Amino acid sequence: MNGPPPLENYRSPQQFKDTVVAAFARREAQQPELVALREELAALKRESKLTAQDNAHAMRELENTLRTYANQIQVLTLRNAELEGQLHRRAGHEVSVIRVGPEHAGTRP
Repeated sequence: MNGPPPLENYRSPQQFKDTVVAAFARREAQQPELVALREELAALKRESKLTAQDNAHAMRELENTLRTYANQIQVLTLRNAELEGQLHRRAGHEVSVIRVGPEHAGTRP
């Protein structure tokens, strides 16, 4: 509906007619503001969607990195156990703890 309906057909007091005309005028005056708000809302929704996609992508990358680190830790732990076993065999005796590190370089348990 564009503009107010013709008011000459109404059987209402002039005050009512003036109120209706004023309401339609306010509505027409607010249209540009409403259009601008709708455009801003659409832009914010697009931005929110892009942000959510970016966050999901970052989470997938972090999860992949975490899995890689967990796998590397597992491999290093297994290798460490192998090396400890070799140390025990070379030492020729059963020692429950073999100290390895720069502070114990020249000592034997």
